[in-house]
Amino acid sequence: MTEKINYDVANEMATSDAASINTSTSSEYDPVKEIALQLGVEYIEYPDFEDVTTIKTGKNLLIKRAIWKEQSRRVALKYVFGVDTEEQHNKLENEIMRALQNLDDDYLLQLYGVSQDLESTNCMLVLQYADSGNLREFLDQKEQLWINKLRIARDIAYGLRHLHKAGVVHGDLHTQNIFIDKSRAFIRAPRMISPDDSSFTYYNSSPETIPYVDPKIVNDETSLPNRHSDIYSIGVVLWEISNDQFPFKGQTRLTVEEMLKISREQTTHNVPEEYIKLLQDCWNNDPEIRPTIEQVCKQLKDLLRNNPDSQRKETQIDESGEEDFTFDESIPYQSRDIQENGHTNSQPSPPPVFNDLDIPRRSTQSAVNQRHKRYSKIFQTFKYNFQQTKTTVFNAFSKMSCWKSKT
Repeated sequence: MTEKINYDVANEMATSDAASINTSTSSEYDPVKEIALQLGVEYIEYPDFEDVTTIKTGKNLLIKRAIWKEQSRRVALKYVFGVDTEEQHNKLENEIMRALQNLDDDYLLQLYGVSQDLESTNCMLVLQYADSGNLREFLDQKEQLWINKLRIARDIAYGLRHLHKAGVVHGDLHTQNIFIDKSRAFIRAPRMISPDDSSFTYYNSSPETIPYVDPKIVNDETSLPNRHSDIYSIGVVLWEISNDQFPFKGQTRLTVEEMLKISREQTTHNVPEEYIKLLQDCWNNDPEIRPTIEQVCKQLKDLLRNNPDSQRKETQIDESGEEDFTFDESIPYQSRDIQENGHTNSQPSPPPVFNDLDIPRRSTQSAVNQRHKRYSKIFQTFKYNFQQTKTTVFNAFSKMSCWKSKT
């Protein structure tokens, strides 16, 4: 009799606990949180942001700037839109999967987590904030010293090298997918292309992206982007960095020979011949002859080392084995107005000169933030698995108790 009472009590407790879990799960179920947990990224409550300001809008585009209070970090909130909730959540999953490739490299755009607007219920990505915008905007803001441009070119090459080493092709490299923050350039996540991805559909042939696309890809719709076409794209980016203008404006169907001719005519003065040769090698009509990303990185690194405006005060070897450089801040500067008109203002303001020692590649705070992201992912995944296991155990115990009571 006592045993039966104990079974009844256990059955009642198990049923009550299971019901409370199911009620809690159903009432608190949030698909955005569920996506974050399943993909192992942090869900950040919207009230955790302050000083939220809209910085960019457009068709299906909304980006805000905010302070993430917990980390005292400025972040970008990129909204994800869809015709309905299902499409919005599918897009969110795709964007997370795309961004997750970048978590372990400083030269690739960082994803900190996801969130959800309390008023509109739109979901959003919480991304690394670029204080100078994308590279195209950065080049338009003010004239930059050549040494700074070289460092930006090097950072871009390092980011692409990280992807190629991982067996990933970017496939969409242009200056609006490259961002500048505190003198560092980093690349937005690629479209998750592996060399054998036969399901990939290439460009929409937008006038803004066509100049960066390998002509062999443009002329053959069956061709897929590959490492060679990425090298072609970085060659165009290098040209744009040296010329401060959109590449081949108004001319979207150029042959490689025509592009080489234009590049020789339009390349600005004082650009080293080695740099011009490098970008032209990247455009070689035979993709197999184009340099590898390792060769591009080495040549840009050599250009930095040999640049007369740079002083190699100290060599720092970080965990990746790369050398960092520091630059002289007293370089004479002449604006284009002075160069062209031969007169000067009383106190011209030179563009900033970036110093690697002022902004270490991976500072202590950066390392702490990286650990925070990893531990947060582990904890949230554990919490999700624990909740699922707990529910399963209670349900099993409930069924066992019911079976015992019947017998």
